[in-house]
Amino acid sequence: MKIESKSKFEHVGERLRRYQPSGVYFAWVRHKGKLFRESLKTTDKITAKRLLREFVAKLEKLDVGAGNVTLTELCDRYLATIQNQQPSTVEWKSGVVKRLKADWTDGPYVRVSEIRASQVKSWLASYKFSYASYNHHLSVIRAVFQIAVDDHILVESPVETLKAQKPGKPIRQTPSWEQFKQIVADIRSHPPSRQEDESPFCFGELDDHQFDGMLLGLLCGVLAGVSLIDKGHLHLLLGRLLNLLA
Repeated sequence: MKIESKSKFEHVGERLRRYQPSGVYFAWVRHKGKLFRESLKTTDKITAKRLLREFVAKLEKLDVGAGNVTLTELCDRYLATIQNQQPSTVEWKSGVVKRLKADWTDGPYVRVSEIRASQVKSWLASYKFSYASYNHHLSVIRAVFQIAVDDHILVESPVETLKAQKPGKPIRQTPSWEQFKQIVADIRSHPPSRQEDESPFCFGELDDHQFDGMLLGLLCGVLAGVSLIDKGHLHLLLGRLLNLLA
């Protein structure tokens, strides 16, 4: 096999290269005078050949003449597609686009074809977003670059591999046994009254056994939110609670 001089890319077939350090295959295609190099994200040669054929098919549809479309122009195309949505939706999506134009690292007139996934990640990371705000921004950016794919400006969106963030695990404090006894005492000092006409949560007149059962259910509901690391503590508290209500 031929190895290109001063390169870590190994020629393994027509329009196909293999990056030697990782073994990942790359499409290496010259189309209408322009060289396109794209990772096929696989180390399997058979899979790489199939993905190469798909990549070439996409290139055939690519509008090479649209290669100079800028980020600003692409954003404007996107905004034109959302004008029939709810005003509040248009407002927040337009706000993301405005921020994208104003703060993009290479400026709003960078060519879309020059934008890479790492740049999108860096731009998002430059803000201290909550996970919800991060996902809102990512969803808009994803839609913006999907316009480029649909209009045959790009073969693949640079946002395609980016994933939405998941909410962090909430931190819950487990009450101490003394705090639980205070909760029990407080609830016992304010027994439920009959308010059939005033409250949808009416317990009516309960005897002690029924009230204890209701109390146990309420406290178990609170305890159900205790994190996994507190399960041992949870079992201990439930045992003590059962003894208290016996």
